[in-house]
Amino acid sequence: MVWYDLNANGILDPGEPGIPGISVRLIGERTMMDYTITGPDGSYRFGDVAPGRYAGTEFVLPDGFSCTISGLDNHAAPLDGNVAYAEVVDGRRILNAGLTGSPFPLTPAAAYGWVLGTTWSDGNQDGIWDETDGLTDVEVTLLDAGGNVAASARTGYHDSYFSMYLFGPLPPGEYSLAFTPPDDYIFTSIGGDSHADPSTGTTAPFTVGGGDMVVRDAGLILSLAPTPTVTPPEEPTPTMTPPEEPTLTVTPGPENGTAGDGENTRDAPAATPDGDLPSAGWSNLVLSIFR
Repeated sequence: MVWYDLNANGILDPGEPGIPGISVRLIGERTMMDYTITGPDGSYRFGDVAPGRYAGTEFVLPDGFSCTISGLDNHAAPLDGNVAYAEVVDGRRILNAGLTGSPFPLTPAAAYGWVLGTTWSDGNQDGIWDETDGLTDVEVTLLDAGGNVAASARTGYHDSYFSMYLFGPLPPGEYSLAFTPPDDYIFTSIGGDSHADPSTGTTAPFTVGGGDMVVRDAGLILSLAPTPTVTPPEEPTPTMTPPEEPTLTVTPGPENGTAGDGENTRDAPAATPDGDLPSAGWSNLVLSIFR
């Protein structure tokens, strides 16, 4: 069993509650042999265990929890990071772990409640937890009825596939949660298995008490960076410059049809009786101008 040691004396006293949702690993001589999770009352059991040698049991502690002192009922001791280990001694088959860490002043009572859940990467964005990609290091904040911070924790791996957080034992009352997404993540659609509002990351208020276990999960999706818009450079409009027209300069010849200095002397064609120049003469005149 895994229980909350209210007075931190290492003894499972009457009224001290069991802790739900704790990952428990059965360890063989070299590897993990089996795996389970504690129930609502904090109990666990490995059934149909094959004969063999077993070294002990590991308990994966949620963020904010730690082992109580070694005592009559607590068989676990800190091992590494968030793992406590209870060793099999003299064939003992019942291994318990007592934990502490709640920020609330507590006394034995059956009315305490628990809030726990997971955060996962919702690859198909349907709001249903059917993936095996848990997200760790997601900050989860517990808020009281007035919206004040009652406690906070971060999700951590509790097996190879999913991560979890845990708050409790909690005094009876109304609470809500606020999830803070990691960088580059946004929340999936609400409904199904995800309880976090996509725009705020908060859940609707819920009531805790009576030894109940309240589960609130959050699915997240990787947000794609917006595709940058590239504006092509404006192509210059070609300016057409018309070619310069040649200027024709005509130098008047000498009067009476006599060329000066005797150069390029040509008799003017005789006029026809009608006064028109013959066609051949007009052609020769045009040619003579441009020679």
